[in-house]
Amino acid sequence: MQRLLIVAPFPPEGGGGGGVILRSLLNNYPAPFLSWFTLSPDKTCAERSWRNDIRNGGFNWRVPGRRFKPVRQIGRLGLDRAEAILAGRAAAKYALRLQPDLCWFIVTFWSLPAFRIVRDSIPCGYHLSVHDDPLVAVTLEGRKPDPEDERIFSTIIGGARSVDCISERLRQRYLTRYQKDSLVVTRGFERQANANPLRSTLEKNLPIRIVLAGWGDCPAPWPDDFLTAIRLGREEYDLQVVSFDPLMGGGLPYVQHPPRLEQTEFDKYLQGLDIGYACDPLTAAGREFAATSFSTKVVTYIGNGLPFVYHGPVDSVIGDLVQNYKCGVVVEAHEPARILSAFKTVISDYRNLQQECFRARNELFDADRVRAGLFDYMAHCGAAACPANS
Repeated sequence: MQRLLIVAPFPPEGGGGGGVILRSLLNNYPAPFLSWFTLSPDKTCAERSWRNDIRNGGFNWRVPGRRFKPVRQIGRLGLDRAEAILAGRAAAKYALRLQPDLCWFIVTFWSLPAFRIVRDSIPCGYHLSVHDDPLVAVTLEGRKPDPEDERIFSTIIGGARSVDCISERLRQRYLTRYQKDSLVVTRGFERQANANPLRSTLEKNLPIRIVLAGWGDCPAPWPDDFLTAIRLGREEYDLQVVSFDPLMGGGLPYVQHPPRLEQTEFDKYLQGLDIGYACDPLTAAGREFAATSFSTKVVTYIGNGLPFVYHGPVDSVIGDLVQNYKCGVVVEAHEPARILSAFKTVISDYRNLQQECFRARNELFDADRVRAGLFDYMAHCGAAACPANS
């Protein structure tokens, strides 16, 4: 059993989709062999607590956002890098004190300068997890990575003892660009965990609850195109929207905004709903992102037996999934009529789509198989290349 030190840009309780993936992988890892170092405070943690039995360190200082907000807006990139460098130095000291067998880096664009310092200081090798390509994801914020960012990431991925990534498309990209193979890993579901019961149809005379399980993060005309589709659909169905994006649909009587929930509560809550909804921008940056990224929202819908509508590019990881497992419908359009048509397809073919959710859950997202595959891969990867996805 390897002594692991997780070095992540979020605490054990946080991290959005990346945190969901990591917690599902480490839920049963023995506490004496597991430590965590947080590079940056995260004030939007999904969990109240997680694994209080593990060692937990962190770097909790940042330039105060309120007092220095104008300064941060002017020199944001420089401040971010300075904070990441300080966090990296703190993480390196923590690793030297703990002397783990293996460090496990969860990479984001912001954390690249930190990991460059840590990789040069730690007394062991490291495993790298890429949940979204950092050089692509940052373009959704309107920022363009420079050659130095590319060089740092190339060095970090090239020096990793082993790598996991979120999709087969991303694996192929890294194999071509960096000559580095990797293992495709995402969230797993426990075999005994409940899911929505199999239903033959959705009753038209009952509410049909559509859930957005997180932030939308898309530019205009979203969410107006989506909400207009829902309004039009309400002429035929009792469509209700449950949005965990607090900025979407405020004030509309058919849009509810539940409080943030811990993962177990969240999964249980989803099992009382009907259709999942996820979206990616239909912009050049959004299309490049969707081409290799795999939304944890969609995995969560599948694992809980919710057929879904993906409002995003057809040429995408989710588009590939739907080709192989007919568990959802992809709509690449801003026209409300086309978006509504996608929801009608899910409603009319609900039983078949739900059966495909269960098939995908069993074949792709079984937690025991995902964990066993990853830890076996990590254990057998050393200085020499190791076979991924074999």
